[in-house]
Amino acid sequence: MKVVESGYKIDLHIHSVCSRSKDKGKVAFNTIDNIGVLAQKLNTNSVQMCAITDHDAFGFEMYKALKAYENDEQCSVIKVFPGIEFTVEFLGENGPTVLHVITVFNDEDEAKVAKIADCLVDDKGKTAYDRNSAFSEEKFLSIMRSIDLDTVLIVHQKRSLTSSHPYKNDAKTVGEERFQEFVYTDYFEAFEFKNRKNEVFNKNFLNAQNLTEDIRFITGSDCHDWQYYPKETERDNTDFVYTYVKCLPCFRGLVMAITDHRRIKTVNSFFNPTETYTKSLMITIEGEAYEIPLSRGINVIIGDNSIGKSLLLHKLTEYRKQQDTFGELISIAADRKLFLSAVLNNTVKTIT
Repeated sequence: MKVVESGYKIDLHIHSVCSRSKDKGKVAFNTIDNIGVLAQKLNTNSVQMCAITDHDAFGFEMYKALKAYENDEQCSVIKVFPGIEFTVEFLGENGPTVLHVITVFNDEDEAKVAKIADCLVDDKGKTAYDRNSAFSEEKFLSIMRSIDLDTVLIVHQKRSLTSSHPYKNDAKTVGEERFQEFVYTDYFEAFEFKNRKNEVFNKNFLNAQNLTEDIRFITGSDCHDWQYYPKETERDNTDFVYTYVKCLPCFRGLVMAITDHRRIKTVNSFFNPTETYTKSLMITIEGEAYEIPLSRGINVIIGDNSIGKSLLLHKLTEYRKQQDTFGELISIAADRKLFLSAVLNNTVKTIT
């Protein structure tokens, strides 16, 4: 049983030497031989979930090298995701506009992850651009289908939404109408900013437009030289702040967090450290003792048929059927095995 006890610090925008086709010498240091430097920098900054997202390229061996540090006692990293920063041309109000799209992939099928790079090149081994040094939106979606992995899409929005001069490759450069389409169709799971001061402007804009739940913002270092991480380069003086997410350290957990603004913060304040809560349940079934750990808030128990959900529910209620309406709902749900049972400070709630 997995329990969320704290938010996780993330950075899903880090470059390696695999970005050299666009970044040239800026990423020269970021070779696989120096992956230990990145791991040490991530540890120094207590980063727990991360991804190397290179420009229109994926280095499987680079990904595996960083992934080797997962759960290492000398490193804070507990989850490394495969990813790419795609250069995509979208049709905006003023014609074609190039956006940068951070794409994080589900890592559960390693065989498919290993083939990601093959989906990015043509039959001559060159990056399969169809719009100069970018992919058309149609080509981008075609590549996604060929990779055939679930994704989280995060688009650049480095300047605040209220800025009269959008940053190059920001989502707002497509114009207001197309930007609203991105927002209301959930085209992207989140929008990435970098400078701390933009957070205030963005939140004010969202509140004014009643878009608080429709746009999720996260930060990314966009580091191009691991020696100076989390700075982008040695000369970078951006007031960078990390993002924390409330989730399990896995791809599905990341999806749940990135699609829910309540699970994203720039301070790790999801849980009140002084809050009183039930840390675990001790039960005995047929003479065998079990300890069930619980997290703060609502704990949901989900599982297939015949794995013991009803048994646990009956044990928690001491096999008694309450006579009130809530108790009748519990009995019906338990009998039909169509429920999610949740424990909140010794209170059992059932959802059919």
